[in-house]
Amino acid sequence: MLFKLKYLRKHNKIYDMIQLSKCKNGYVIKRSVRTSIFKDDDIYLNPQDIHNESLPKINYLNSGKLDEYVYNRNNIGMDTIIINSKYMNIKMINKLYKKLCDSEVNYTKRFIFLTSLYNNIFNYSYNLYDLLKILELYQKSKDIHYLNLFKKILQNTNDLAYLIFSYKKPIISYCNGKIKGSAGFLSFLANNSASFNHSSYTYNNLNYSFLPYGGISFILANLRANLGFYFALTGQVIQSSDLVWCGLTKRWISDESLELMEISSESQLEVSEQDAHILLEEHFLKIPEKYTLKNYEQVIHEHFKHNNLLTILKCLDQSRNSSDQNIKKWADETYQKIITLPPLATHLTFEILNILRNYKMELLKKAQVNKRLWNEMIKNSYKVPTTKEQISMNELKYTIDKELFIKSLNIETNTLLNFISCPDILNGITSYLVKDTNHAFSSTYLNNNIFQIKKDIIYYFLFYKNSYEYNIYDRPDISYSSLSVLEKYNQHYNAEGNTSHDKLFFSKQFERWNDDYLQEELEDINKHFL
Repeated sequence: MLFKLKYLRKHNKIYDMIQLSKCKNGYVIKRSVRTSIFKDDDIYLNPQDIHNESLPKINYLNSGKLDEYVYNRNNIGMDTIIINSKYMNIKMINKLYKKLCDSEVNYTKRFIFLTSLYNNIFNYSYNLYDLLKILELYQKSKDIHYLNLFKKILQNTNDLAYLIFSYKKPIISYCNGKIKGSAGFLSFLANNSASFNHSSYTYNNLNYSFLPYGGISFILANLRANLGFYFALTGQVIQSSDLVWCGLTKRWISDESLELMEISSESQLEVSEQDAHILLEEHFLKIPEKYTLKNYEQVIHEHFKHNNLLTILKCLDQSRNSSDQNIKKWADETYQKIITLPPLATHLTFEILNILRNYKMELLKKAQVNKRLWNEMIKNSYKVPTTKEQISMNELKYTIDKELFIKSLNIETNTLLNFISCPDILNGITSYLVKDTNHAFSSTYLNNNIFQIKKDIIYYFLFYKNSYEYNIYDRPDISYSSLSVLEKYNQHYNAEGNTSHDKLFFSKQFERWNDDYLQEELEDINKHFL
């Protein structure tokens, strides 16, 4: 026996076994037992370490189906919502919206943890194949039915974005892996957006001649030092701690934090809501000091502060001859990235961000908020307010952000509804989808020169038929109660009909947020491509 143990220690292989002999009816039966008692064993377990079982995310979900787009796992004190989809579609948007709404009015849930099922991908924006079918049929037939279908998808996307932006409870939206394009609103709009070492984001909508949606322009235009303009026009990949330092996310949490939160979430109900918010901070880690853009923030600001895209390109072109080799290299790479993008979509994206940047300055001036006070308000938003002054600063910042966010939803949606009639968007998506196949081709646009795009064309897509206006829907603070006394305090109490809610309105809401919403229309579209 001792000899066999020494042999196992010498030959460090996970499939090595101890063979124990046992006699039975005159025959020798050998049984194998795997060991993990030596420190150089592959499966060595230190008895002094904590060996809690690591439960995978798929355990104890609300559904056993493997094809669900959104799962949730209920715990006392918190709700875990897990996205199981690489791309967004209308069914995923509706499911996520309903689960977030249910958790918001559930008094046993003090906070929500939103993440993805796998650690490599969070979300890659709306499914381009679904969009391509709608856009192709619309441009071929000019049937307004397809325009309205596209508009309905944008409307539900906007409502989901506003729900996350205005969520009344702490929502930790964990950037679990890669986020691309407009899907950034799923994480960055949350009041406790979070990231870790494996997190990354890149705005890649311009790679397929598409415009921002879902309020992502609000996020980019709101970043300090015009970083959002730089990210949008270059497709720069922001990774790890850079996400926190540049202002896209607020919290730095471990990838194991979910299990710890679920274990300790019951304690959230033992204290007040204010103290429960403070208890969450024990899960937030210290941010690493590494920030790759630290030495470039001022350079980026000086180049992207202008109100004209051509002026920005001119400044970059001049910096390509700089004596500083680092700035020279950066300016050349940035210049080349911008001029190779789809020209019209690039101009429109810049104009959307620029309108929001200028509108933000108007709001700050109107509210008499100077630069110093605004910076204090931003710092204050990273902590739980405990004084009247901090609460007032948070409310003022939220009011300003809300006005800017609604503005972003309106201008994004109206511009995109105008732009889908342009061949550029169809060519851009098609070439992007086949770029890694044998059918790859170089896309051509109405004007392939970014320096020759006329202002009247840009203004046409920005301001023509701006009929969409986002309407804020006041969500109830309490769930529907069978108590008649409480029903009258519901925001949707109908005094004329003496009912607890507007039945016609909510019947339309039920239809709009149903899992099968727009499915018949989308199936009819698929038949055209069989």
